[in-house]
Parts: sequence; C-alpha cells; structure tokens
Amino acid sequence: MKVKPFMLAAVLLVIAMCPIIISDDSEAADMVVNDDNLAIYYERITEPAGSAHGTAKTVKNGMPYSGPVKPLIIPETVSILGNEYDVVEIGAGSFENWNIDRISIPSTVTRIGENAFSYCYQVKEIRLNSTPEIDNNAFSLGYETHPAECSIYGFTPTRPVGESGNPYEDIFGKYTTVNYKDISPNSRDALIHIGLIALGIAALLFMGRSVKVKKIKRKKKR
Repeated sequence: MKVKPFMLAAVLLVIAMCPIIISDDSEAADMVVNDDNLAIYYERITEPAGSAHGTAKTVKNGMPYSGPVKPLIIPETVSILGNEYDVVEIGAGSFENWNIDRISIPSTVTRIGENAFSYCYQVKEIRLNSTPEIDNNAFSLGYETHPAECSIYGFTPTRPVGESGNPYEDIFGKYTTVNYKDISPNSRDALIHIGLIALGIAALLFMGRSVKVKKIKRKKKR
C-alpha cells in the first residue's frame, strides 16, 4: 500500500506541532527514604553556602503511601547528594491521602501548603514544633465517608474553640474534629512527677518542724 504524499505531509505536520517534552533532572524532586522507610520527595529551594545549610520543601511526587499505617516524622534537615538542607516548607498536597496515623512537623518549617495532608483520615495526633503559616485545608484529614478526629499539639488557637463546632474549618476541613492540646503528654507527665516530688519534700519539712524531739536525761549513778 502506497502512502499518498498529502497523507505523509499531514502526519509530519501533526508530529511537528506536538510539544517535545525533555526531562530535566536538575528540576526533578529528590527522593529521600526516612527511618520508617517512607519515601519523601524534596525540592531544593536554596543551595548550601559555606557552613550554612541549604533549604528544601517536601513536594507531591509519585503515588501516595498506602502500606501499613505508620507515623510520619518530618526531619529538621535532610541530606541530598551529600549536602544538608533545612526543611522549611511542606508543599501543597505533599502527603495527600497517605496511610499515616501521626504527624510531626519540625521547628524549621515556616509554611504548610494547601491540602498538604488532605484525606489522611487515620491520623490521630499532629505535633507542631513551630508556628508555621498554614494554608487552606492543610489538615483536612477527613471526608464525608471517612470523618476524622485528632489531637493537635503546639497549635495556639486565636479563635474561640468552644466545646463544639470547628472555628478552623478553613484549615481542618468540614469532616475533621480537632482536640486542641496545650501541653504534650510527655511534658504533662514530667510536671506531675515534679509536683509529686515537691509535695513529698514539703511534707517532710512540715513533719520535721511539727515533731518535737525530747531529750532524755540520764540519772547519775551514786
């Protein structure tokens, strides 16, 4: 079968009009596997200079983690190609729909992007070690068929939280119930322990002052 010249010309024209996609490794995200064998993708923002670390942010790349439920602990610094980078941002949609039950954000993070943890409905605890800027639906963990309930530590509410409702629906979404915690369990336990020790010392001092010790005089032998 002969290909007519006008058909060949049409095919060549279509090929010429199609965009040519060239992969650029320098712009691709870097995958780093953390201690819990979770593959997290980072995009480098600034490069190291002298003794100062570079900066990086997590990004959405690849398939969401769907293995056994694990905690997600974001490190303060990450090593990429032998260089150190401070993790300063959780990018939009970075961990959307991940199968995780706990989230820990380091003190280096200054921003958490939109939908960063959307649909992670199994999350029961969120710990913030900084006061980052938080975008819309960053922690909208639940959805209509899978509502979520979690405790959040390190988040200082500036809107009245009350006993019902969700004043931060813009951050946590419509289907996430949030319990705001001021003191972490570890800190609370430490305070209780210190309090008990102080109480014990006070009791001993009180007893020492209230009990009178009588001196027994011995009779001299004649």
